[in-house]
Amino acid sequence: MLETVKIEGFRCFRTFELKKLGRLNLLVGTNNSGKTSILEAIQILCSRTNLEPLAQAMSDRGEYFISEEQGRGREFDIRHLFNGHEINCKKD
Repeated sequence: MLETVKIEGFRCFRTFELKKLGRLNLLVGTNNSGKTSILEAIQILCSRTNLEPLAQAMSDRGEYFISEEQGRGREFDIRHLFNGHEINCKKD
């Protein structure tokens, strides 16, 4: 069981820490405040080297693009995972 979770540089968090976690914890906050990001960080931590949960989380959020190269399919944009990322859209 996790007793403390510290998140640094993940999604919307520069640094964030939850202390004194128990067997049951309730995350409450307004929309877009980072509740899901906390759960994703814990899921990624617990998955160790298995990147499937990370890919699933990014897919669920629509953080991918369809590759124009034949046979490549979806590609994930990992910039979304890091605090302070910037996305510059190219306009044709």
